[in-house]
Amino acid sequence: MSSAKAPMTRMQGRKMASNRSQSDEIPMKFAMINVAVSLLIFVVMTFTFLKFHKSIVHPPRMISITDRLVYTLQMQPFTMIPMYLCVLNVIMNRIQTGAINPLSGHDGYIEKSVRILTNTFEQTFMNVICQLSLAVYIHSEYMYFIPYIVFCFVAGRILFLIGYTIHPKYRTFGFLLSHGITTLAFFLTLGYATGFTRMFHSSTSPGKTEL
Repeated sequence: MSSAKAPMTRMQGRKMASNRSQSDEIPMKFAMINVAVSLLIFVVMTFTFLKFHKSIVHPPRMISITDRLVYTLQMQPFTMIPMYLCVLNVIMNRIQTGAINPLSGHDGYIEKSVRILTNTFEQTFMNVICQLSLAVYIHSEYMYFIPYIVFCFVAGRILFLIGYTIHPKYRTFGFLLSHGITTLAFFLTLGYATGFTRMFHSSTSPGKTEL
């Protein structure tokens, strides 16, 4: 009689993950405290950086939109680090489990790492678009903010990967750090695009800047 185990179907994998998640439910109080503390740390970090940025970041002199876009693109290999790590995480989990063959029906073993990769891909896409859009609008003297966006995003995504791998309840700070900086960049860009931000200070007008 053969003792070989039948391959786990995708439905069985999801059911197993569902049962595990129900047994490891995250208490609402813990989640709320985690979110509040994470937001507080992010706000303190951002205000500290804005106050001391001159001693932390020294971007090159940029005159045109092209200069700012090139500088922003030069930062993107760092932005891609979390994506690369997440791909490696999926590969390693496939090798270490029965999911090395994607057609074997063992995808339940890598569901967590695939979820991390999918979320990181979505967040990376949003972050890169926000960086490039912001670089078009802001004045060169504010380009020090681009490296800070990259730093927060990369650090947040790596912490998200580590925390989620340990337990989903530990993913909050990493997620808020990376998504928080993307959200800030998005609303700044939206403010410039609508003209709302120019009510508080002037920016470089794309139409009047040489390419």
